Formats: sequence, C-alpha cells, structure tokens
Amino acid sequence: EDLASCHARAVRVAEELQRLASEFGEEESIAAVSHGTFLDSLLKALLGRLPGNDFYFNHYNTGVTRVDFSPTRMPGRLTVTVRYTNRVEHLPNEHMTY
Repeated sequence: EDLASCHARAVRVAEELQRLASEFGEEESIAAVSHGTFLDSLLKALLGRLPGNDFYFNHYNTGVTRVDFSPTRMPGRLTVTVRYTNRVEHLPNEHMTY
C-alpha cells in the first residue's frame, strides 16, 4: 500500500471510529490492532493533521495507544483525547522491536 492509500484508509477508519463512538457512548471500548505507519496515519486523521510530515507517532511492536472520544455541545461532534501512545511496560527491553 502506498502512503496516499494508507492516508485515505486512515481517514475512513477515523470516521468509522467516531461514528461507532457516537453510537456506543463513552462506556464502551473498541480495540484495533495494526502496524506503526498506519497507526501514525490514523492518529493524525483523528487529530485533523493528515497528511502531515511535521511529526510522527512512533510505535513499537505490541505498543499500546489509547484514544478517548467524548461528546461536545455540538450534536454529532466528538472531542478526541490521546491519553497515551506506544506504552510498552508489558515488554522486557530485549523484546522491544519496531
């Protein structure tokens, strides 16, 4: 997949995650498993920064990222909060890879 296709897919997934978050509410969780470049693109899409090369969300293999969606006063709009990215406390140092 080229980078432009990755970005387009990230935008579609970001829109779907926001739709699901609106439908399910704050008490439900959605898990997504992916690769580093797509996760970088997805986070940028959620934050309205795609395309963008001015920063990169680095992810180790099995790194955990949490994003919360919360309602705003505007119907159909959600606030996106990145709680943390790339947590790897569950891995010993010798197992951390990209």
